[in-house]
Amino acid sequence: MVFVERAKEALKNEKGAAVVVWVSIMLLFMSTFTALLVETGDLLVRKHIVQAVADAAALSGSSAVNVVMGFDPESHMPTSEIVVLQTDAYGGGMSQIYADQLLAHNMAQMDFAGKGIVLAGVDINGTMRDPVEYSAGDPISVTGLDGSVVTYYRDYGMVLNGYMTAPLWGSVFGHQKVKFSIPARAKPLYGG
Repeated sequence: MVFVERAKEALKNEKGAAVVVWVSIMLLFMSTFTALLVETGDLLVRKHIVQAVADAAALSGSSAVNVVMGFDPESHMPTSEIVVLQTDAYGGGMSQIYADQLLAHNMAQMDFAGKGIVLAGVDINGTMRDPVEYSAGDPISVTGLDGSVVTYYRDYGMVLNGYMTAPLWGSVFGHQKVKFSIPARAKPLYGG
C-alpha cells in the first residue's frame, strides 16, 4: 500500500513527461516530412537538368539544315527555297549525329552518373521505351527539277527515357527509381 501511494505521489509531480514524449514523436514526423520534401525538390531539380539537356540536344539536331529548291513540275522553274533538316522520318542522319554529340557532352558536363540520373530502357505506361528516341516532324513535300517529289522534315525531336535514384522515397514507398520520359522538340526559325 505504501508503494502505491509513493507511485501516485511521483506521477503527480511528472506532468511534463507526456509533453516531452509528444514533442519527440512530432519532431520525428516533421524530420521525416522535411527529408521527403528536400528529396522531392532534388528530384525536380534533376528533372529540369534532364529537360535542359534534352532541349539542347534537340536544338543541336535541328541545326543540321539544308536549303532545297522547289521546282514547278511543268515549267521546271524554281518556285521556292526551303530550309529543311538533314534527317529522315526516324530522326536519323546528320541531325541525329549532332544531337548525339551534344547529348553525350552535356550528360558528362552535368554529371548524370554522379546525380543518379540514368538513361535506360524503361517501362512507361506499359510500353518498354528506348533510352533515347528520335523523331522528325513537320513533313514537307518538295518537287525536284526532274519532277520527283521528295519529303523533307522541318522540326526535330527526341525523348529521353530513364530513371533517377531516390533513396529516401525508395525506403518509404518501395521504389528507389523514379522513371521519367522527357520530350524535346526544336525547329529552325528561318526559312519558312
